[in-house]
Amino acid sequence: MACTPMNVGGLQVIVCSRGTKRERCQVPGCSRWCVALCDYELSVPLARGVRPGTSEKTRSAVKDLNTPKTCDIRLCAVHKWAIPGSEDRDLCPAHAKMHKAKAAATTSAGHSRGILGAISQRALAGMLPGDDE
Repeated sequence: MACTPMNVGGLQVIVCSRGTKRERCQVPGCSRWCVALCDYELSVPLARGVRPGTSEKTRSAVKDLNTPKTCDIRLCAVHKWAIPGSEDRDLCPAHAKMHKAKAAATTSAGHSRGILGAISQRALAGMLPGDDE
């Protein structure tokens, strides 16, 4: 039985319980304790507005469709990957791989635009070989 000392309203109390239900990591082959959930936002189809006279049940269903959903796979400390530059956002291995690939593609596209931009500026200025004619 686990007991935890707590301060409740200025009184020192001891709360005992059988413990909290702890979940296991959901990455295949892992049995470590869960410490985080995957925060990757899943694409959700946006529902259109509802017409006047629509039932409350339908309105709540449409509202649920518009709320963002996340992957929420349980992750242990080994398998969670913190998104650089964001606070308290973690990804599972599959979504971390997707995030890294997307970041690499964005970075490489940015560099190629910079090079092409410099080449086009030279061409406009007549600085490329063969433009001297």
